[in-house]
Formats: sequence, C-alpha cells, structure tokens
Amino acid sequence: DFHGAWQNHTGLNAPLYKRFDETDMDAMLNQDFGIAIWLRNGAPAHKLVLGIPLFARTFFLAHANQNELRSPTIGNGTEGPFTRSAGFLSYFEVCLLQADSQWKKNTVLDGSESGYMYKDRDGVSYDSLENIQKRAAYVVANILGGLFVCSRIYRLCFFLNKN
Repeated sequence: DFHGAWQNHTGLNAPLYKRFDETDMDAMLNQDFGIAIWLRNGAPAHKLVLGIPLFARTFFLAHANQNELRSPTIGNGTEGPFTRSAGFLSYFEVCLLQADSQWKKNTVLDGSESGYMYKDRDGVSYDSLENIQKRAAYVVANILGGLFVCSRIYRLCFFLNKN
C-alpha cells in the first residue's frame, strides 16, 4: 500500500501512475515508479510481477466538505460489515458501496488510474474493473512477467502469468 490512514490525508492505496498534480515525495508512490526503479537497476522485465489489490483503504475525513484526494484525515474510515476492520474494505464491500447512490465517485482524470469515492466523512481508495484492465495492459506493454492479485480478506493471492 502506498497510502493509508497512517498518513494525515487521503491518498490512493495502489496508483498505477502519479497523479498530474503530484510533485513531491508522493510522485514516487506509484507502481510505475517502482517498476522503473527495478528496471533501471538491472532487473529483467520478465521477472517483475505487478500487484493488484482486491481491497480498499478507507479514511475518516477531518471535514465533510473536504472530501477529495489529499484532503485532511483523522484516522481510519468506517469498517466494512463483513471484514469489520477499520481502514480496510474487501472488494465485495466496495461493490456494495458503489451500488449506494449516496457515495460519490471521483471522476477527475488525475492520471493515477485508480478509483476514489466518498460519502459524508468517509473516503475510499479502490481499484475498479477498468483500473485492473489498465494494469493488465501495462503488464503486456512493458513485457512484465505477470500480475499478482491479492485479496486480504481470504488471505488468498494469485499469480497470473502473461501466457
């Protein structure tokens, strides 16, 4: 995870790329930057595997009217009804939130290829199906070894070879 409730602001737990407005240390907290470091230091691309989290990080917003990315937070967001773990949601709990029209999805094209939604004083960083598809395309375009998909709720992880 690149961002979570341990910070004092909202962020994306697994952005593929840096957001357009990131210029500080946060500009290095993304998967593309991590892959580039490995490649620059001699790692063969076919031995690198890109991770896809099938879970979300949640944030408790300091102010209900400040709900975008990089908004101030004061800890973990609401726990899910099944995982019951503050600051964390399983993928199916994210799907339940998406079905609730009160949750607002961040539709700003920020370059990160990640999802973010909010309601009242809760913010959630997650990856949508479209974000996951873009990661698969990234693996193919960069001739990486495959994808690593992890669902922390079941403690299951799967390696998907590009073949």
